[in-house]
Amino acid sequence: MSVTNQVLGKNSTLLQVPFLNLMANIVQRAGSVMVRVGGNSQESAHLVAMGEILNGRVLSKNLTGVTGTTQTPPLDFTPDLLYMMRNISELVNVHWFLGIPWWVEFTTTPFDLAIVPAATSILGPYLLGLQAGNEPDMYNLHGHRP
Repeated sequence: MSVTNQVLGKNSTLLQVPFLNLMANIVQRAGSVMVRVGGNSQESAHLVAMGEILNGRVLSKNLTGVTGTTQTPPLDFTPDLLYMMRNISELVNVHWFLGIPWWVEFTTTPFDLAIVPAATSILGPYLLGLQAGNEPDMYNLHGHRP
């Protein structure tokens, strides 16, 4: 999730052409593409209101808050990230799996569902599923996640 601005685009109107070309080539051969947006950064990702991140960007990383074995920065992202994904889907036949945080931050409540209503309404039929937790089967082995 933390590299979406480098891979997918800066925002919903400035998409990465190399990514679009790659997806179009795969779609031409396979019919459709499934892409997962998530990873280690989904665990500390927070959906914020449009306009809270400067310069029209879809995400902001807190590089001073880096933690864990992967040194993944906490990040904020706006609904424009989801609109960017939707726009990509409307240009080429891409469908998405979206990662959500395993825990609500600073609580023992599982699954931060704040992103779900925005993701389902914006991505609509292009959203294949939501994935809670990144590599939860590994949590116990390295002891760095709840």
